[in-house]
Amino acid sequence: EKQLAKVVERAVTPLMNAQAIPGMAGGGIF
Repeated sequence: EKQLAKVVERAVTPLMNAQAIPGMAGGGIF
């Protein structure tokens, strides 16, 4: 479970940094 969390975090963080869209970041991911 911990490894999964790290993989997801590494996958999501770059996307958040590259294209910080409040709508997709707030509604889509969270």
